[in-house]
Amino acid sequence: MPRLIAVFLLLAAYSALAQQTAEKTPSGQTYTVTKGKPVKRVGVIIPPGVTAKAMTQGVDVKLTIDKQGVPEDIHVIKGDPILAKAAIEALREWRYKPYKLNGEAVEVETNVYIRFEPPRD
Repeated sequence: MPRLIAVFLLLAAYSALAQQTAEKTPSGQTYTVTKGKPVKRVGVIIPPGVTAKAMTQGVDVKLTIDKQGVPEDIHVIKGDPILAKAAIEALREWRYKPYKLNGEAVEVETNVYIRFEPPRD
């Protein structure tokens, strides 16, 4: 059976990636946040035997992006266990442009939603 590659949809959190925003603290201090973005994505290999229904439900994952842009602490929030395992394996290979706060790289927690498309007959 040929290996199928998943189609990715990233959560709305990624819609504003790689943008810089200036924000103020309650005390009036201004700080700048530069959001990271994926610079390397690896496709999920769909294991044999996964049902079309499981694929349509997708996998919702929470992870931490470290200061170097490497995903860590990857946890599945929701999704088929077989697809979730495949998603985690792929996400471990992803790399991000690091998030920055006032020019300094920082760790951030984020969610990634991976949507799978069943093969067309």
